Amino acid sequence: MQLGKKLSHENVFFAGILLLAIALPFSNFLMSFAQIILVANWLLEGNLKNKWKSFLQNKLALVLSGVLLIHIMGLAYSVDWIYGLNDIKKKAPILLLPLIFSTSPKMEKEKIMLVLKVFIAAVLTATLYSSLILFGFTGKEITDIRQISTFISHIRFSLMISFSTLLTAYFFKTSVGKARLFLGLTILWFVGFLILMESLTGLITLSAGTFLLLFTLMLQQQNKAVKYTGFAVIFVLLVSPALYLAWELRQYYDVEPLNPSTLEEFTSRGEKYYHEYESQEIENGNYVRIYIARDELKEAW
Repeated sequence: MQLGKKLSHENVFFAGILLLAIALPFSNFLMSFAQIILVANWLLEGNLKNKWKSFLQNKLALVLSGVLLIHIMGLAYSVDWIYGLNDIKKKAPILLLPLIFSTSPKMEKEKIMLVLKVFIAAVLTATLYSSLILFGFTGKEITDIRQISTFISHIRFSLMISFSTLLTAYFFKTSVGKARLFLGLTILWFVGFLILMESLTGLITLSAGTFLLLFTLMLQQQNKAVKYTGFAVIFVLLVSPALYLAWELRQYYDVEPLNPSTLEEFTSRGEKYYHEYESQEIENGNYVRIYIARDELKEAW
């Protein structure tokens, strides 16, 4: 089907991608609407037979779509078909988007960069709105930090923030002047917001992505001194948390043998302590079954 010169299939495809980039951190409805636009445009463009052949020859698209097929096959072992079908409905874009992207004309670099910038702007706007909720400017009562992500799941939101941080770092590298300053502040804001959001998932994802990028940059580095210094820094940054964790685990389990003669017998209020000497249960490097004052516990709890 032929559209007008201005309303070409290529322009509709680009508009659908832009809408999808805006909708991702904000609205599941808008995201579905953008996907409907992309699918309808893809079908109306025709040439479906050749598109299908092109899709089957694209290994990356097949792998990405294969994730959904695994879920579909998993229905055979599901005890809750309703939940399973709803889950597949949510993951349907995993099949549709690789199919559409791999069989549509490639976008120019300028358009791709614009889509990424729009996505960063959308995520930034969503974080600013969430911060207004967190600090009480919207009047919404917050009992759980996850509630500041009002539009989408807090886990998906944190992953988008992590991805946006890495994208912003990419643009920061090539920017100058005020734009560079703004992007630098945006990176700091994204990282700070993940901490504010208490998102361990987002921080781990961001850290993993950062290490991967640094490793790639070091591989491309021609100066051997800079390359080896960079690898040394990456190694230290990777090993240090592991060593710290090992030390903490050792402190957790490595406790001195329990000596009954050193334990106090009475509380400050005169109640006799109950000590279960035979128990070896340990938590945070301390024995759990000692210094138990039942009456005072009941009173306090």
